[in-house]
Amino acid sequence: MGQIYHVWNRGVDGRKIFIDNHDRLRFLDTLRFLNTVRHVALKDIDRGNLPEIESRERLVAIFAYTLLSNHFHISLKELRPGGMNKFIKKFGIGYTLYFNIRHERRGRLFERSMQWKVVSSDQYFQHLIAYIHLNALDAIDKDWRAGKMKDKEKIEILSKYKWSSAKFFLGKDEDDLIDVKNLRLHYPANCFKNHRKYLCGWSTRNLPEIQSREEGAGAGFPRD
Repeated sequence: MGQIYHVWNRGVDGRKIFIDNHDRLRFLDTLRFLNTVRHVALKDIDRGNLPEIESRERLVAIFAYTLLSNHFHISLKELRPGGMNKFIKKFGIGYTLYFNIRHERRGRLFERSMQWKVVSSDQYFQHLIAYIHLNALDAIDKDWRAGKMKDKEKIEILSKYKWSSAKFFLGKDEDDLIDVKNLRLHYPANCFKNHRKYLCGWSTRNLPEIQSREEGAGAGFPRD
């Protein structure tokens, strides 16, 4: 308990897992309202009968996320034994059921079982937050990794990108998905203050350290 993870996945055969903003909003709602030890019926989310989730009932603390058209990245911390396992099963199955019904399809939506990587140090965690947020630049211009985008332009894009927690870290918007109390245990005030500079620094290095660490990462669910 208390372990931090990087969780990600992409659509099977590279397909889009978010067709429009309705899908993206539903994915965020799935993260929000299935993060509980209680059973939540998917029809309740459909109907807007959304439960009030108390902090003591949460399975995980969500720290950062970015959604792109065919994949996502999330950083989270397990809050109770087996919480990580239960949470990623719940939101993976819940979103797939929603997506298949809405888009009249069957079968797997994601490429494989959820991919995950244990965050081994506070320094790695800080690098990971930058990595997750910088992925949002791919939605605008994938050539940013080649150094064709100025720092000011990168920050402007990230601070306005709706489907990422980057805007919260840059002080541009509130985000009720982020567990700020738990986050500050690992990402102190000076890190928030310097997040803009940190993003620019890592973007010019093309994130080699984080990317190399992701190779060979754990597949499927971790053991309880």
